[in-house]
Amino acid sequence: MPQGIVIEVEGGQRDQDAELRGVEGWLAGDEDFTGHWEFSARPAAGTAGVLQELTVALATTALTDAARSLVGSLAGWVRTRRRLDRGEPTVVLLRVPGRDPVEITEDDLTPEKVPELVRRVREELEAATSGEG
Repeated sequence: MPQGIVIEVEGGQRDQDAELRGVEGWLAGDEDFTGHWEFSARPAAGTAGVLQELTVALATTALTDAARSLVGSLAGWVRTRRRLDRGEPTVVLLRVPGRDPVEITEDDLTPEKVPELVRRVREELEAATSGEG
């Protein structure tokens, strides 16, 4: 299994720390996501330090389902942020250590493009699992 996927956020009207805490809360409330993933790098309770990235690790071997659940949950968050930010685009970057990042924007979340996005995330997970880099 790969160590995990690092989630980063660019854009939006809040600072990166606030955005990542928003992503963390959104994902934690999604049962489909939590059935395939677990948080592996969370900020300690009560700390005031900046959360520069959020890391999730696979909790399952079903890579396609895991990729679909991650993309699906992040899609909901991206759409919500877009509305709250009055149209300012928000970009989520998924980084599998040692691999190129996968970028998610609202434009990538059309019914035609989501299957390709899921495929790309799955391929990054498979490559990391097999040790490619």
